[in-house]
Amino acid sequence: MRIGVNTLFLIPGKVGGSETYLRHVLAKLVALDETHEYALFCNRENAGTFPETARANVTEVPCRVRATCRPRRILFEQLALPKLAKSHGIQVLWSPGYTAPLRIACPSVVSTLDMQYAHYPEDFSWAARRAMRFLVPRAARKAAAVLTLSEHSKRDVVRFCRVPAERVHVTPLAADETAGGDIPEREQQTVLKRFGLGEPYILTIANAWPHKNVPALVRAHATLPAHLAQPLVLVGIHGRGMADVKAAIAESPRAQHVVIIADWLSERELWTLYRHASVFVFPSLFEGFGLPVLEAMATGVPVVSSSAASLPEVYDDAALAFDPANEAAMADAIRRVLEDEALARDLVERGRRNVARFSWGRTAEQTLEVLEKAAARRA
Repeated sequence: MRIGVNTLFLIPGKVGGSETYLRHVLAKLVALDETHEYALFCNRENAGTFPETARANVTEVPCRVRATCRPRRILFEQLALPKLAKSHGIQVLWSPGYTAPLRIACPSVVSTLDMQYAHYPEDFSWAARRAMRFLVPRAARKAAAVLTLSEHSKRDVVRFCRVPAERVHVTPLAADETAGGDIPEREQQTVLKRFGLGEPYILTIANAWPHKNVPALVRAHATLPAHLAQPLVLVGIHGRGMADVKAAIAESPRAQHVVIIADWLSERELWTLYRHASVFVFPSLFEGFGLPVLEAMATGVPVVSSSAASLPEVYDDAALAFDPANEAAMADAIRRVLEDEALARDLVERGRRNVARFSWGRTAEQTLEVLEKAAARRA
């Protein structure tokens, strides 16, 4: 079978979780079975960034379009990609980034990772909202199958895209296999020194979009008892909503103890920051999955998490949960973990067991099964 992979949405280092999802699933997918051939339809930004093309069964198809110009990318995806897929003999096209060609000769499988634009339209520009409201539901309805990340997201896809539940398949994310690996102590200390960090500190990984609820975490941090006044480290904070985050920090009596790390981080740097945290806090109001929760657990950090959306599916019984709309409850959950060493140790142990429920290999197997069934229906 010849499988096409539509990577036209991907701008390396700029699209967040959808890049993590594509790269991890693709790496496992092409290693599963060398009998299938894969053609990666790449834009100008991501061409040459896929190590999988070194394999004999993977080819890269460069496309003369930039994803940074979204209108042109969408037009190319709708008009030119179907012709390219036909000329390359594609038997099923997988589009991992929400949108896909609405008219194409081969079966289409699209990944609708979440319905953020439906729940939090304020996170997007007017043009982006219009485009997503038009394209995402239509791509899902036209597809032979839809992939998503959680049962919560599946219910959302069925509801907002009006897709039959039997055509929506849950293929969850997983923590990176290197998260628990050895990193020399000297290397770890270099990372901490680079960001001016000592131990202990409270950590979150999130962008500044309003639904990430970071200002509430800043306010909750400000109410912790004086003896628990550890620094709050905010990693990945940038983009829409940044003004609200900065305003919350400016108003905090502990503003000097809030550290923003907006730099691009390597995986080893990220794992180091996780490992040296005393507690990981995830205050989000909405998540299609919530991968940082698993990453924190994989690195042996106790997790305090919002109880919103898909997150209870991800952490099961391995996190101390709170209502993200209740800042006092958030602060109390953080306080409990910092004060109670037995509770913290229990959460770490539960977290390690919970991480084992998820695997990129299993996700790739599920993805391949859906692609094969979609192709077989046309055959």
